[in-house]
Amino acid sequence: MKSKPQLAVNLFGSTSPNTPKIADINVDSIIPNPDQPRKTFSEESLNELAESIKRHGLLQPITLKRNENDIEKYILVAGERRLRAHKLLGKDKIYSIVLTTGNIDELTLVENIQREDLNALEEAEALAKLMDKYHYTQEALGKVVGKVQATISNILNLNRLPEKIKQDYSTSNNRISKSLLMEVARHENKDEQMELWSAIKLGTMTVKSTRAAKKAKKDDVLTFTYRQTLLTGRLFVKRLEEIKNKNIDSTTVSELFLIKQEIDESISTLSSPEEQILNAIDIFNKTTEIALKEIKLDQETILNLSDLNNRLLIIKEIIKN
Repeated sequence: MKSKPQLAVNLFGSTSPNTPKIADINVDSIIPNPDQPRKTFSEESLNELAESIKRHGLLQPITLKRNENDIEKYILVAGERRLRAHKLLGKDKIYSIVLTTGNIDELTLVENIQREDLNALEEAEALAKLMDKYHYTQEALGKVVGKVQATISNILNLNRLPEKIKQDYSTSNNRISKSLLMEVARHENKDEQMELWSAIKLGTMTVKSTRAAKKAKKDDVLTFTYRQTLLTGRLFVKRLEEIKNKNIDSTTVSELFLIKQEIDESISTLSSPEEQILNAIDIFNKTTEIALKEIKLDQETILNLSDLNNRLLIIKEIIKN
């Protein structure tokens, strides 16, 4: 009696035909995943990876799945940076794990999430596409990617952010945390979101302060963000005081004067001409008061300053009335 043919044991220690296989695959037979959730690839980091592969070889295989519509082709599941680096090196083949089962969209997204290769907006967009394509509920999608439903909901909220915020975040090199971005998305009012985003870019907002702004009344949110902006200004002034006795190059000094000019112009737009005059009078009066206390002045100068001070007070009362 003839025995049944034995299946060869592959590198995963299994004889199952559904077990992934490892092989050198022709680079030209690999098709990039059109639904790859990761959108940005740094040219500099790709060159560095290519140099590393050239020196040490490929330490981790890429992951592929055979194309059901063309058995001579493979669809890339994970490892696009490694594949691109191989192409930069002009290599014909690449060490690969070939999957025989599994949903490509799910596998690609999960692999990117586990490796933390996606920024917050890329992850939000990818999750939304999966929900739309396979009609998942948030709970079902959470089970696919290993996250609770509440986290899925918070991430999906990022898709509703204004395009301006999305564009700014995409060029911020992930300097702003996902949790902070989620707090902005919790505000339903677009104007409030933009105000908070402006404060976040200045570095004055934390997750805690952003949550406090969410609890505030809508009319108070702008005031809250203005206070955060003022805090940034005070921190800037304090930093200048710390370095005032140190040698500063002329270029830096020129930039500081330009910043001062921009601040003055911005402040001038916040108040009416009458308010600007009143503010100028108050500043002059305070300066005069300090000068009279701290500087030894002759009697004639003191009388002139006092007379001018009195005239300005009269002008101030006329404007008020």
